[in-house]
Amino acid sequence: MTFKRGCLFLLLAFLMLFIGTAAAVEEITVEDSEYFSLEAPDGLCISGFDADHISPDFNYSAVMNSYGEIYTLNVTGYKNWYGRWYFDISMLYPNGTVASKSLSTTAISSRTCDISVQYAFTNTESLEWANVDLYVGLLPLTASFTNPVSGDENSTFTDIYDDEYYYTRLKFSHITYTCDSPADLTIYCSTNEEFEEQVSESISAYLKEELGDVFSWSWSMILTFVEKIPGVGPYLASILEIAALTIDAIVFYFDLLFIDYPETTFLTVESFILGSAFCRRGNFWTKINRVCNAHLKIIELFINLAEAGVNMMSKIISAVADTINALKPV
Repeated sequence: MTFKRGCLFLLLAFLMLFIGTAAAVEEITVEDSEYFSLEAPDGLCISGFDADHISPDFNYSAVMNSYGEIYTLNVTGYKNWYGRWYFDISMLYPNGTVASKSLSTTAISSRTCDISVQYAFTNTESLEWANVDLYVGLLPLTASFTNPVSGDENSTFTDIYDDEYYYTRLKFSHITYTCDSPADLTIYCSTNEEFEEQVSESISAYLKEELGDVFSWSWSMILTFVEKIPGVGPYLASILEIAALTIDAIVFYFDLLFIDYPETTFLTVESFILGSAFCRRGNFWTKINRVCNAHLKIIELFINLAEAGVNMMSKIISAVADTINALKPV
């Protein structure tokens, strides 16, 4: 960062100290809950809510009252043995019609998922990279692993997303949430002005909320932007996804073998090494030499895997940083 840019950042942070707190969206949080009911505080509306860290094989339901009109969202989710997540989403509208959608994604290392209804950049709860993030817009029903945005023609991201990701935001006067798997809830209550800033995906509104982070980009948003690059975009996005899946697998098995079950891993590896060395012909010292060489090869293998994971991670970080710089307003 150059001296001028550093001074500009400090000046921006200084200004935000005066204008940020007054415009902050009110957040109501509840931890480890299976049921929650909330009426919007006086002068505010409920503009969105998150349910985080939901374990697989769950049934989620949210009944939302939009000042007399009732919307009911149901989500079921489960994860199979090889790490693929499946979601069935349905929406009951006030006129009795039902819209539904099914999604699936592979996330080997993800043990929980986050469901965000009407997510906005002014939401200060960060959705974790290690979880499966499901975003839901209600009117019309849109659900994806990429943050759907407001249908407002002045939205910051109008030219980035396809039409399928757009929806109209709703204000709620009351919500009731139930889920048979405990979750950490965050409900966002906004003034009319703040709600309109969420409709337009206002970056300036987000700056008022977060002094430390200028942008909040999800992994799926990065992939969506990369896919828009003419010609090579889809291939680059696929390469990034494959690299991320590889890193997922490395982290998952490292955690499984060396953190969760180190004794089992050690005994299993040692039994194979000793069995291979002593079941083959040769004198005692030849067999000892085989044991030593096998240990060296095992150590080299894990070092190479760790280096490969670090290299891929650094390249992904570099690609994401370049994407964010490309998206920043001039």
